[in-house]
Amino acid sequence: MAVQRATLEPVGDLDGLGRRWRALESRCEPGFFRSWTFLGCDAERRLAGACLLSVTQDGCDVALGLLGTARGRFWLNETGVAALDAPFIEHNGLLAGPECGSAVSAALRHVARRRRAVVLSGVDGQTMAAAREAGWLVPTQSRFAPCVTLSAPERPFLDTLSANARAQIRRSLRSYGPGLQLRRAGTGTEALDWFGVLTELHQASWTRRGKPGAFAT
Repeated sequence: MAVQRATLEPVGDLDGLGRRWRALESRCEPGFFRSWTFLGCDAERRLAGACLLSVTQDGCDVALGLLGTARGRFWLNETGVAALDAPFIEHNGLLAGPECGSAVSAALRHVARRRRAVVLSGVDGQTMAAAREAGWLVPTQSRFAPCVTLSAPERPFLDTLSANARAQIRRSLRSYGPGLQLRRAGTGTEALDWFGVLTELHQASWTRRGKPGAFAT
């Protein structure tokens, strides 16, 4: 019978951790926010003082998570420092395959024994269920994440919306006219140029509302 072993230890060799993380990634479908591309970005600064939560089975990783240690709490895949966590994390949770729910539960039970609050921002249903099983879930905010299948709708998507929403969308389409288009960036440089413009628009929108915006720092 396979035995799972959960450990929590300080993050050490970042290069080694990156290889270990990507190896497990290759066996999962983690999405962007659980990928090493996101979590390993600026790792020397973001992972300073962080802990690695891992579950192994027969010596092989089956679940991994990073825990920031700011302000007397653990922060799943975040630092707990507002400036470093400005990109809003979504679809968060441990890196684990869909068949590894028991590993996620084992990991969270292991953390619960540390008697320290754990902040689970933007987590998925699997992580929520595991936290409930661990016995220490206190939800503070819930946001609905809508999803619409546009490829094969039973009826035109606009017809599913309210009359007011349909009117606003059609008015916007008329305002933009034939210049509205969707296209892929031809090069990495072009994509970065577009991102720069989006950053400026984002900052302008948030500063008008009296907020700093995600790129203020």
